[in-house]
Amino acid sequence: MTVIQCVDHVVYRTGDVSFAAPFFASRFGFRTIASGRRGDAAATVLAAGSARLVLETPLDPDSAGAEALKRHGSALSVIAFRVTDAVGAVRAIVAQGGRALSSPRRYGAGDASVVVADIAAPVPGIVHRLVERRGTDFWPEHFTTSEGAAEGEADDPAGILALDHAAICVDRGQLDAVVDHYITVHGFHRGHQEAVETEFSAMRSTVVESPDAAVKLVFMEPAPGLKPSQIADFIDRNHGPGVQHLAFQVRDIIATGHALRGRGVPFLEVPGSYYDVLEDRLGGLPEPLERLRAARVLADRDRGGLLMQAFTKPIGARPTFFMEFVERRGATGFGSGNIRALFRAVEAEQLSRGGRPEDGAAGTDARGLIDPEITAALSRAHKATVG
Repeated sequence: MTVIQCVDHVVYRTGDVSFAAPFFASRFGFRTIASGRRGDAAATVLAAGSARLVLETPLDPDSAGAEALKRHGSALSVIAFRVTDAVGAVRAIVAQGGRALSSPRRYGAGDASVVVADIAAPVPGIVHRLVERRGTDFWPEHFTTSEGAAEGEADDPAGILALDHAAICVDRGQLDAVVDHYITVHGFHRGHQEAVETEFSAMRSTVVESPDAAVKLVFMEPAPGLKPSQIADFIDRNHGPGVQHLAFQVRDIIATGHALRGRGVPFLEVPGSYYDVLEDRLGGLPEPLERLRAARVLADRDRGGLLMQAFTKPIGARPTFFMEFVERRGATGFGSGNIRALFRAVEAEQLSRGGRPEDGAAGTDARGLIDPEITAALSRAHKATVG
């Protein structure tokens, strides 16, 4: 069975990496550690704590990556797993019914080398990359390490420590098959399961985790309701299943919330009624109520301890992908008590946009992040490459 150590990195496909990299740096506190080319894409590697986010822009407007960008907009395309033996992992995955998309490829040598191989995920539009590393933050192919990349963590007020989990929307009726794939092929185990219903919509979710819980994936599918749920809305706008959000662990979520709002990051509005009953529901608060309310932080308690979380609004022009920030004080869950409140809040945010505006409407960041000029950015990048 594959030995998966952690999430090595994730890849966010975007229309203009030269704009997106400074955006993630200035808003969320990421720093650039490498940049260059990966195949037919321009790429920049960003770091925050132990999390690694690779931004990629296709350079060939006729490539598969460019077509995916046009279809889905800016979106997460790769979730890479760190493994101890990439060659053995590919063999094990294929033996368990998985599908290899590429043979293992080695770059570098000695203590500065990496072996990578791509395998199919059971969710369309997502690829899993297996990464076997020797040496810290070595990036293959035509990457140049940025000056100061190895100097350690910047003391950024956002305080990102690590990637906590990824949440992925799948088509209705596919949840159980997707979960079974990770259990059979990767040796994950089934974690928390949730079914949420509001007056208008419903969803089902299941968490899968690697054996030591270093990798956590949350899968969600729409369920029948009077109206389309936020999960169905995501699939519709994304033109298919995909990663709805990434969650990052932070050291102090109150400080993170204030720092990010000060940088112009918009957070999801939480109904006031949520805070009116919070202390009674938890049997005590982790922070003063008004601090939680002002920072738009949700709180929950499980057998392990307390969890606090906050959610941004969608960060791109197409209202699909957003980010979550998590502070864990012993809790191992995902805020089960908050899921209904979040579900209602997302539905309210959808209605505040006037129901279901057309894709490409103004986003929540400086220029809708990348999507409004996808075609032009691809054309400019291709011309620059071919001269």
